[in-house]
Amino acid sequence: MITESARVWKEFFTPEAYEEFGKAGYYKTPLKTKSGEDIEGAWFIGFNSENCYMYNRYQVATRGDYFGAFKWLEETLAELERNGHIAVIAAHIPPSPDCRHDYNTRYTALQERYQHVLRMQLYGHYHIEYFGTTRAVESRKPVATNFWGSSVAVFIGKNPSFRIL
Repeated sequence: MITESARVWKEFFTPEAYEEFGKAGYYKTPLKTKSGEDIEGAWFIGFNSENCYMYNRYQVATRGDYFGAFKWLEETLAELERNGHIAVIAAHIPPSPDCRHDYNTRYTALQERYQHVLRMQLYGHYHIEYFGTTRAVESRKPVATNFWGSSVAVFIGKNPSFRIL
């Protein structure tokens, strides 16, 4: 499925991002202006969050670091931090009750550790417009603001919508 998704979206990826995405569904690419210019020091991270979903039967067999996603994300955020860069991250499933506890804890710890790097977090999955706050694992202090987008498709009686950033 990841290989097919990569093929369909290939024109939107840099060659490096295409190769990365084709391996495991995560990638980073420079953020761009409307005219297509790279924004210096700003990155977009696409993160494969499917392993968090408690109803994903495949994840039962792949407990732990699915395709090395957390290792990759931590290394990527550390590199951005060293270079004084920032990032926007997008994933399908947000840290939420639908995610396994171990996944939520690890992802939240990364959000907390790199809160000065992660400037915006975008998610889907719930088919509603919602703003949420991620709180630190131990202190419960707010460390991130999350934007959950709805869907252009009607789902369980909810109105379709989309957000332009």
